[in-house]
Amino acid sequence: METVIDVESENIEDAVTWVTAGYELASIVSLAANAALSPLEIELAYETTPGKTEREHFQRFVATDKGTHSSRRVPMDATVAFMSAIAVHPERNRLVRAITQYNQALIRWSMGNELLCVAHLFMGVEALKIACLRKQLDETGVSREELANEWGFVPAPNWTVDRFLDQESRTRLVFHGDALHHKLAKEVSDKFEHGLANGGDLFKDARETLVPSAEHLRRAIIELSGIAECHASVLLSEKFKWPRGLGELEQYFRSTLVGEGEISGGAGWPHPCWEWRHTIKSVTLDEESWIFSYTPETNMTARIPAEFVFQGGKLEVWDNGRFLPKSAGDLASENTRGE
Repeated sequence: METVIDVESENIEDAVTWVTAGYELASIVSLAANAALSPLEIELAYETTPGKTEREHFQRFVATDKGTHSSRRVPMDATVAFMSAIAVHPERNRLVRAITQYNQALIRWSMGNELLCVAHLFMGVEALKIACLRKQLDETGVSREELANEWGFVPAPNWTVDRFLDQESRTRLVFHGDALHHKLAKEVSDKFEHGLANGGDLFKDARETLVPSAEHLRRAIIELSGIAECHASVLLSEKFKWPRGLGELEQYFRSTLVGEGEISGGAGWPHPCWEWRHTIKSVTLDEESWIFSYTPETNMTARIPAEFVFQGGKLEVWDNGRFLPKSAGDLASENTRGE
């Protein structure tokens, strides 16, 4: 996708930094559609001043664009309303910080990246909690102390109103009362970011809280934005509920290697394998279901010794952008595991 940004700048170096403004807008679009967008990269920049005969020109060579594999479309009306609301929102800075963290989680949304995803999501929660608390105080018209008492604050050594509200704002306002996944996400984030546990010991909890934590944070951002219910209901509908990663296709080929003797590659190859050349000849989109169909062209050459053969074969194609691990507990149920 080509994005053009027109700016007034002293020089070409200053002009290319405006990609950051585009990245902020792209992050908002990404959250609205709940689907990852590849990070924006500068490829071409040049001066357009009328009347000049010499103009600065900059080009960065980038990898060839890959074909799209996502079937998620941007809900334009709701997204425009969302962007407009954020632009003038008194908590704009905290909303943008939380959205940026959510976007970073979506970019990494794939098996094996659960820890990084949860860490980014919880940083988004931390950015949003204060804004949510201020909104709660404004709407109820009570003081911090009165709200803390209403929420059940009990004084104790090293347990202040501020610490209590900090925790309860995350649990009640950002996690919508889901104490189970607040606890899991906080523990994973704290232990991972501060080096308090080995990564391998955190993967189970990270995987179990990933989807609910993402759902809670995105919902809290949309709610805080204050967009009209007609637009919020679109963004929070089933069509956009599930996060999508960058959506590259994973392809596996399973077969049986038959032969006697030492196993090695063939024709100078170090291991027995297929030389795999794969291209996509055409892509079509079903407008009703938003599902893409592909016509592939695959050429496979066996690189094995002459006395070996591959028998049979099964090709598997997976969309790794649809990574959805099972969660610990049900968002719709009351959680019994508390803080």
